[in-house]
Amino acid sequence: MSLQSSQSRMKDALKELRIAWYKAKGEWDDGAARKLEEDVLLPLDGKITAAIGAIARLSEVLDAARRDCDKAD
Repeated sequence: MSLQSSQSRMKDALKELRIAWYKAKGEWDDGAARKLEEDVLLPLDGKITAAIGAIARLSEVLDAARRDCDKAD
């Protein structure tokens, strides 16, 4: 699996999670829901967003390395 497809799958999964949580919050609004959002979902969202950015940067580095290796041939 390529980095770009992994990044795309992560973006799609995060979008689905956000949509599902938005729908759930419409029906579930108590202390447990707020705790789940604060303790699990918000940190997870931030970590996934950071991972997506890291994958983008890694992809750029690998592309540059490939170009450099092609020049060396």
